[in-house]
Amino acid sequence: MNGANLDDLVDLLGRWASGRGPLYLLLTARLRALIDDGVLPPGDPLPPDRVLARRLAVGRGTVVAAYDLLQQEGRVVRRQGSGTRVAPLDLPATRTADGVVANPLLQHILHPPDGVILLTCAAPHDPPAALFEAYEEAGARLAGVRDLGYQPAGNAHLRAALADYYRARGVPTTPDEIIVTTGAQQALTLLTALLAAPGDTVLAESPTYPGSLEVFRHAAALVKPVTPERLRDALREHPALAYFVPTARNPDGAVMASHDRRRLAALAGEHDVPLIDDEVCAELCFSGETPPPLAAFGPKNGQAEHVITVGSLSKLVWG
Repeated sequence: MNGANLDDLVDLLGRWASGRGPLYLLLTARLRALIDDGVLPPGDPLPPDRVLARRLAVGRGTVVAAYDLLQQEGRVVRRQGSGTRVAPLDLPATRTADGVVANPLLQHILHPPDGVILLTCAAPHDPPAALFEAYEEAGARLAGVRDLGYQPAGNAHLRAALADYYRARGVPTTPDEIIVTTGAQQALTLLTALLAAPGDTVLAESPTYPGSLEVFRHAAALVKPVTPERLRDALREHPALAYFVPTARNPDGAVMASHDRRRLAALAGEHDVPLIDDEVCAELCFSGETPPPLAAFGPKNGQAEHVITVGSLSKLVWG
């Protein structure tokens, strides 16, 4: 990498060290973002660790640790004699009309090759008639709404309806305890930014939703896989948060038994660890009633106050 390219990279890194946590994790997080956004396209060389360390005024070990972590994640390739490069993808990189490198994964989603079926979208080709009936009913109701949509916590009527929904499922809830986001992924991103600093440990059920792991890694958190059986020992290490999908777990559809839910909520409360209950797929159970959320298993009026429940309509309505 020549001097000009090194200067460009330093400019792109910006104030990478301004956050909290170990420097190598902060550097990893910034490089990861540049790679994932396509700013550093596949095949691009990265500076030798000594050169970048000298330019950033940090120890060589900081850059080595960052490169090693990116290599473990599959984002860079390191070879003796050829240095460190952004990992190649099977998907061809493309450029926009302005010559800007486009994210190849995004291009693959927007313009899939012929014959490829995108299983990431679970919606049927022909939506059921009941969905259009619901659209018509919702549209008629919206015609009478006098609201610009700028309520920070979300529409008051929607929050009241969601509070009623959770009360019916055994969780004492008021509208003031509900925050409406643009989706579950945004909710998880906001919670991670609030609860976890770079270098903090995040407990994630194994297996778990892959999209959650990307959120934690982008926050420069250390993800530790855990099973319910090993949870007590893991909680003793004071993680920043624990993330579980107890109902219709992604990717295997498993449903956690009631006694395990009670134990999970109790242990998290005992160790004062925020517990995120991802209920995005909770209404997709094949038989019986939807199990109560983790927040229903608490000592205080039937509510576990350390549990944060994340729900969504995306899988239930739109796929």
